Amino acid sequence: DLPIGFLHDLYDFIRKYRDRLDEIEDVVTDNRIWKERTIGVGVISAEDALNFACSGPILRGSGIKWDMRKVQPYDAYPFVDFDVPIGTHGDCYDR
Repeated sequence: DLPIGFLHDLYDFIRKYRDRLDEIEDVVTDNRIWKERTIGVGVISAEDALNFACSGPILRGSGIKWDMRKVQPYDAYPFVDFDVPIGTHGDCYDR
C-alpha cells in the first residue's frame, strides 16, 4: 500500500521536475568542467564496442544505433515513440 499523500507528492515532483528539466540539462551539458572531464575520455570505438559485446549507452555512444527497446520492445516501449540517440566519438560525453 502507498502511504497517504504519496500520489499527490509524486505528481507534484513530476510537475516541478518537468519544469526544471531543460535547466538541469543545460547545467550538465554546457558546463565547462563537465565537458573537460568527459570529452575525449574513455573512448570506445564502434568496432571495439561490438567486439566486446557492449550494449546500451556504451554501444550507442560509440555510434551504433541499436536499442533493445526498439528492436525487441518490452513493457510499455511498444507504445512510446522516441528517437535513439547515438554518439559520434565514443567517449564519456557521448554516453
